Amino acid sequence: MLYYCENCHILNEHDYCKNCGKKKLRNPENNDYCFLIEVNSMFGEAFGGLLKGKNIPYSAMPSGNWLRTYFALKLENLKIFVPYEFFDKAKELLNEILANYEEEQKSNLKIHIDKLFISPHSEKKMKKILKIYEKDSLIDYCEDKIINADKIVNKGKISSCSNGGNYLFVYKDNELFIINSATYEIISAKKRT
Repeated sequence: MLYYCENCHILNEHDYCKNCGKKKLRNPENNDYCFLIEVNSMFGEAFGGLLKGKNIPYSAMPSGNWLRTYFALKLENLKIFVPYEFFDKAKELLNEILANYEEEQKSNLKIHIDKLFISPHSEKKMKKILKIYEKDSLIDYCEDKIINADKIVNKGKISSCSNGGNYLFVYKDNELFIINSATYEIISAKKRT
């Protein structure tokens, strides 16, 4: 059973809101708009079009760094809400899109794997973190991890990248590799706990 928070518009598994702490939540009604996801504006607008195409009503609310409004800039994210009666259908559509997008990112990285590079300064640090011998190739090590990745996630735009790159987080076992999607630079590598 799910419970609905009228303050946050979030569905909760318990009768209190995990976001604001409100207690004694009620059961959702079919016309209650429920928070589905917060995404970057470009993806949000495209996803809104897909929802509309599937006859799923939705509402999109700008979100992000409110300081941007001071400079008359558009907020970078959208929060997507759908009526409760369409929530499962919208979530299924979203999961399908995200799975396809993840596969596309993985495929794209594999196609361009020969373009991977690391700055000499970063390479020394990464080899130390990953415990790779100085004589061994870090690029070969990273290529293997990318090809066999458990998950590749796009974490959004790199503001300092003039080529419009995104942060691609590549997860393999207990390691994380961060790659620029436009330049294929391996920005960082870390051990996860």
